[in-house]
Formats: sequence, C-alpha cells, structure tokens
Amino acid sequence: MKKAVGYLVSIMLIFNFIFAGVLQPVFAESMEDYVVRIGLVSLYQGKSSLTIKNASVCMGYGLENDFAENVTLRSTEGFTFVPDNSYCYGSVKTYSSYADVQSAIKTLGADKQYVMPAVQGHGEYRIYICADSAVTAASLAATLENSAKMKFEAVANETKYRMKMNWSEGSMVIDVGSLNQYPQFMAGEPNEAGIRVIDLGERQYRGRMEIGRFGGSDTLTAVSVVGMEDYLYGVIACEMVSSWEMEALKAQAVCARSYAYALDKRNVTVGADNGYALYDTTKSQVYKGYGHETERTNQAVDATKGLMIYYGDNVVKAFFYSTSGGHTANCEDVWDVPLTYFRGVPDNTELHQEKAPWIVARTKDELASALDESGKGVGSIMGLSAQIRSESGRIYQMKVSGSSGIAILKKENISSIFSLPSTKVKIVEYGDVPDRVSVIGQDETVEKQIGTSYIISGNGTIAQADASLEQYIVISEDNLTNFPKNAPTDSNTVYFAGMGYGHGVGLSQSGAQSLALQGYDYEYILHHYYNKVEIR
Repeated sequence: MKKAVGYLVSIMLIFNFIFAGVLQPVFAESMEDYVVRIGLVSLYQGKSSLTIKNASVCMGYGLENDFAENVTLRSTEGFTFVPDNSYCYGSVKTYSSYADVQSAIKTLGADKQYVMPAVQGHGEYRIYICADSAVTAASLAATLENSAKMKFEAVANETKYRMKMNWSEGSMVIDVGSLNQYPQFMAGEPNEAGIRVIDLGERQYRGRMEIGRFGGSDTLTAVSVVGMEDYLYGVIACEMVSSWEMEALKAQAVCARSYAYALDKRNVTVGADNGYALYDTTKSQVYKGYGHETERTNQAVDATKGLMIYYGDNVVKAFFYSTSGGHTANCEDVWDVPLTYFRGVPDNTELHQEKAPWIVARTKDELASALDESGKGVGSIMGLSAQIRSESGRIYQMKVSGSSGIAILKKENISSIFSLPSTKVKIVEYGDVPDRVSVIGQDETVEKQIGTSYIISGNGTIAQADASLEQYIVISEDNLTNFPKNAPTDSNTVYFAGMGYGHGVGLSQSGAQSLALQGYDYEYILHHYYNKVEIR
C-alpha cells in the first residue's frame, strides 16, 4: 500500500553532511498543418460498437491534411458502427457518389434490411446484399439479378475489416477496399465556439475521426486524426497543471510536440492494419480532447507554435515525467542506449513537487508473488539490497535473495516488477534505523538520527525536526535525498521509501514549474533538461 507522507524541504542539518531503449531521432519536415493519428485506447478500444453522437457528419478520405469529403449525412440518433461478418454479394457496377448508389437502390425496390450501399474507397460505392447465411445472400442476389437485370458477384469472404454504420436514415457497409483505409468523419456543423468537434459521448475531439477494426480485430477502435497544434490543445492540460506558470506550460508544449512528432514519424504507413503510432494514455501522452482544454494551456501551445527540440538536424523524442526527486537520470541508466541529449542533471530546486516523496509497503509474500509472475522467482524472500546506484541516486541493480535462489533486477525492471513510482528509492527492513546519518566532526564521526536533531531551515530558523513527518528531505549541492523516519514493525514487511515519479529521463514537470517560479523562461528550462539541443 502507499502511505501518506509528509516531507521537509529546504533544510540543512547543523552538522556537515556530504552527498555526493532504442531511441532513434528522426529528421523533421515542415510543421505546417502536420497531422497526427492517436489511438483512443483509454475509452474507445475493444468495443463491440461505437457511436458518433453528432447530428450530422461529413464522410470522406484523407491522409495528412488533404481530407476530401464524399457526403454529409444527418441523423436524429447519431451514427453507430459495428463489426460486420455477414455474407455479401456486391453489384458489379460501381457508383461514384453516395447519391448515385442510393438512387440505384431505390429503383430496385428491395428490402432495406438486406440491400444497402457500401463504400469501398474515395468515390467508389457499390450495392451490397448482406445476410447472415451464404444461402440467403445467394438467393437474394439471384432474385435481384432476375428482377432488376443487375449483375452481382460474391464478395470475398474476408470480413475481418468490414463494418456496418447504422443511423436514423439507414445503414451502410464500410468495406476497406483497394485503398486499405477506413473513411473518416468530421462534424457536419461547428459548435457554439465555431469549432467542428466530433462527439463520442464521454469525450469530444477536434479534427477527424476514424473508426475501424484495425489489424483485423473482432472489435472496434476509434482513432483521432487531427492537426498537431489542435492535438496539443488536448494534451497539455492533461499532462501539466493548467494553473502552473506559463513558462512551464510552454516548455511542456515544446516537449509534447517534439515527442509526438518523433514517435508519429516511426509509423508513416497507415491503413487497416496499422492505424496509429500515438496512444491517448501515458504509453505516449495523455490526450482527452476538446472538453479538457483550458485557455492557459492553449495559450502555451499557440505561443510555441511549431517549435521543437533538435539535436543537430533531428527532432528529439523529448521524454518527460512528473517529478525527478532531485536529480534526473542518464538515458542508459534507465534504458540501454546512451544519448548525448539525455544526460542526468541536478534538480535540487525541484521544490514544488507534483508528486511528494512516498513510502510503499509490501509484504515479502507480495514481493515473492511479483517475482514469480515476472519469471524471476526466488522462493520466500530473505533479503533485498541495492547493489549499484547511478549518480542520480536511482537503483541500477538490485539483489533479491530467497529460499530457492537469487535474482538480480536491473533498471526499470525494479519499478515495473514491484510497482514503484520510480527507482530513486531506499529499501527499509525490520530493525533498520533509516534516518540515521553520519556527522563528520573535527575529531570524530558519530551517527545521529535526524528525528532527534535540530535543523536550520531555509530562512535560518533553528528548530527540532518535525516528529510528525514520515520522511525528511535533505538538500545537497547536486541532489535531494530522503530519510524515512520509521522502519517496518514486523519482519515480513518491507518499506520502499522513494522520491520522484516516472523514469527520470528528460524534463521533470515539477522541476519546470520550480524553475519558472524562479523567473526562468521555457528555453532555459528546456536547455536545463536536454543537453546540447536547439529549440527551433
């Protein structure tokens, strides 16, 4: 469990205390009207049906910014999409518009339950006869061929991409066709603010919406197709506190733009199999769309329009996270590849932490189960120790001893296996005195507990350490260090007492706010966290 924690910032002890992934960048093109694709996996993935709530939509096709509208449709009940695995026959004749195929269907006088328009690509429509059985579909097709003198052919029984769209005025089959691309939908009318917003119910989104069975799934996923700047409107307010300093928000906007561009360009081929490279979760960046935008965060996006972080001629995949805990991490201390622009730096001015120092309590049984699930089981836990720490204070390598063996955990495996907010953590076991420090005097060195000492605060006030705090934080020249006050009261429990929240590579959002409060602008903030880069 996570325990509530108090912490003391900006203190000096009265004694002297000494502290000591494959991430390839990509070359950027012009950012003018650059469009990104975001899989809305947090709410709109793995669905048996999805509904666009708008009263009218424009359907068309587009890549990047070249959307071409086919038709505007209206509905009193929205537009609902479902996977379609029926047996179909399609007219040999094709039609160049929705109006033409609808007109042709009316002349047939056929049952609308089985006969409907099908869109297969931009300006390519056919008449489809669809039924739940192959026999019924074939019989209906034969009947229409005789009565309407129209030729039909069996549609390949490869239905893994096919959908059906139902609305108050009828139904339409969506077959991927030769374009290997699903149609996209824009709001037919602007909202009160003059912005076209697609409404999916819980959330609304600028730009276009693509709904499909990506990868041939039996379920549906919604994909937001939107201009970069409009996308960032829906990101920044979700990734940083909107009331924070404007320079911190600007720094976040430049980071988010750089990150999105670098990641999106790794997936330039899109289609029914490959729908998106960006996610709307922390797997990429949190993106909740139009309804979560704020005026201040939109201002930060506008003020930095098009600006990205470059190392040489390449855009940096600008990682960021909530809180460093006093020192950021070298890239290779978290992943595998050392990169010049991801160098750990002191972050001891990070005094406005979004995520406070934390203590996570785990039983040894829970730890053993977590190791078993990860394939690194050691039996009953006998002890844990940090074997190697990086210069930032994060555990680089941990040794876990058990009744049936030893496991060596490295880097991010430590936090992922044990579900810890970061690896900038101290391990506290039964019998430890975790707030004990060495006091170096002129004649001797003695051990003292912070909880029984007097401290000098940042404003020069001398007072005894606050006994109500669970952790004491000491500021050194190049880091923040935590000293938990208490140890577990039983031998089966382990405390993980840590600082920071996230991987620690790149920009600390809490640190950006602290620097902005000190009067630094967004460019200074970015240069602080990313080494030898340019903002352009």
